[in-house]
Amino acid sequence: MTRRAVVLALLLASACAKGPAKTWEGLVAAAGEGNLERFSEGFTEESRGLVTGLAELTTAYGVDKKNPLTLLGEGKVLRDEPAACPANVAFKECAVVTVQQGTRERRVLFVKAGDGWKIDLRALEAFWKDKANQ
Repeated sequence: MTRRAVVLALLLASACAKGPAKTWEGLVAAAGEGNLERFSEGFTEESRGLVTGLAELTTAYGVDKKNPLTLLGEGKVLRDEPAACPANVAFKECAVVTVQQGTRERRVLFVKAGDGWKIDLRALEAFWKDKANQ
């Protein structure tokens, strides 16, 4: 492979990579559509069962008469940036997506897991324990 071909392949691979901000946008879109299966793909395997279970319980018990996934909100992405992973989680690569929800900014931790950027509920909980990250 020539040097030019290698550079082109790397550029294409990085352009196709789905970063944490794109994952967030996919979560919001899936929530708006009420697509629980696609929504849950934005979470790590360890978190996916809890997310789907809570959404199903919310629907079954009529806690929210509308689509429970819309509780995520619109969440326009303001920025995403690399971040240190919380010390007590097993992930090596993390990033923070800052989103606008109404008049409030929310910082959401994503971890690099398997096939892309995901939300891991344990890592997110550890991240939010620091008041500066809420």
